[in-house]
Amino acid sequence: MRRFAPMFLCAVLLAGCSVSGGGNTTKDTSESLVTVTSVTATGTTQSIVTSDVSTGTSDLVDVKFQNQTKSASITNPSPFFGVTLTRYRVTFRRGDGGPVPAPVDGAMSVFIPPPSTTTTGGTTTTTAGTASATIVIVPANAKGVSPLIDLEGGQSFSANATITFDGQDGLGRELSATGGITVIFRRP
Repeated sequence: MRRFAPMFLCAVLLAGCSVSGGGNTTKDTSESLVTVTSVTATGTTQSIVTSDVSTGTSDLVDVKFQNQTKSASITNPSPFFGVTLTRYRVTFRRGDGGPVPAPVDGAMSVFIPPPSTTTTGGTTTTTAGTASATIVIVPANAKGVSPLIDLEGGQSFSANATITFDGQDGLGRELSATGGITVIFRRP
């Protein structure tokens, strides 16, 4: 029986420990639910961005957001359900595992109003708050470094861009939303 005492003691000690940062790993503590309803190349309805890496200009996308309550039992959301998005991060991933541009971090200030409710003939209808923004998805300076500068004339590759938006509601509770788009990097 003594052989098992060290293992038992170790199990008891580990059960009493907690890992810093453990538990809930999401920052989303808000009762507002923000979703990205579309990401398109700026000025188009295309869900693909073609990035000409030979230019010295940034590539932009238009993003549309929707704000709803997480709980259907909230029938009259207060102004505190309004959300302000303050930053975003773009990460790229290639299907073939090849090199991609570095992540892009950006600041923004977009207010998405709270959902609104109307009652007609005893029926209450909730309409999501909406907003839109234009953000940089491929900054001009990314075109001057590897792997984009390494593309030779006529070469291209595609990558999936995941965009994570962070912000807070009117009570300062954090939230995030994610969208995505395909980017084709090419050198004509």
